[in-house]
Amino acid sequence: MQRNLIKYINNIISNKDTNFSKLLKELFNIDGILGQAIVVTHSPNILLNDYKQIVRFYLSEENSIEVKSGVTIKLDLQEEKHLLMNLPYIKEAFFSKCVIIVEGETELGALPIWGEKIFGDMDEYGIGIIKAGGKESIKPLAKLLNSFGIRTVTIKDKDDGKDLDGYDFITDGKDFEEEIVEKLLSENKKLLFELIKELDDKSLERSIRKKKLKEIADKYGITKNWDDKDYKFSEIANLSNQNLIRTMFLAWLNINKSIILGQFIGKKVETKYIPEPYCNAIIMAMELSENG
Repeated sequence: MQRNLIKYINNIISNKDTNFSKLLKELFNIDGILGQAIVVTHSPNILLNDYKQIVRFYLSEENSIEVKSGVTIKLDLQEEKHLLMNLPYIKEAFFSKCVIIVEGETELGALPIWGEKIFGDMDEYGIGIIKAGGKESIKPLAKLLNSFGIRTVTIKDKDDGKDLDGYDFITDGKDFEEEIVEKLLSENKKLLFELIKELDDKSLERSIRKKKLKEIADKYGITKNWDDKDYKFSEIANLSNQNLIRTMFLAWLNINKSIILGQFIGKKVETKYIPEPYCNAIIMAMELSENG
């Protein structure tokens, strides 16, 4: 509704609405309008999918009003490509003091809830969280937001250990999933099984195929020291084979990646079990927001 209204108003002030232009001519003998529309809203959906059209007003560290226009921002072709792919999904960031940029959907679901557990309502601090949709888009997004005077905190998955420079935080494990599994395996293994019980419709009778187990073991460099077959979580509950248990949970998290899973993890995982890279990123964002 908002987008339709804005497009309609834009057509009117651009003299593209022939019926309105005809009415102006008949009533006031005016050929057209040379004007500007100012729209006040709290919704990020009002922004166009073109950063060149965005002008941002914000309060600087010196308590003076700063103005940044997208027209003055220079990005190379590769940066602009990644940016344009993600711009429709990051508009909320332009209303924030500081933005945490993560790679995937599961983190996007978990971090707002963890932020609330650590220091309260993130909206009150002006902190937003956006998904880059892949490591290649993290730096272009951060560069754009910084150009508009928005501070950023970036978190990159370690993956294969390459291209780790220029990010605020790198995961200790390969990704979000490994961070969760390693943290809970060492400090609260019971909670991992509770996640399966409460979120999976088959509970602990959920089976992970042997092919998937091999795929995950290869991905995370886990030594395969179990029988080559499918396993149910009910079968491994009392086993001491940590390699198999680790692989089972990594496989399940990998299969179920989603914002919903992230929100569920965010709610279930207590503050003391939040993986360190994400906890530190949230704290850094809070500090930047308070000082910005």
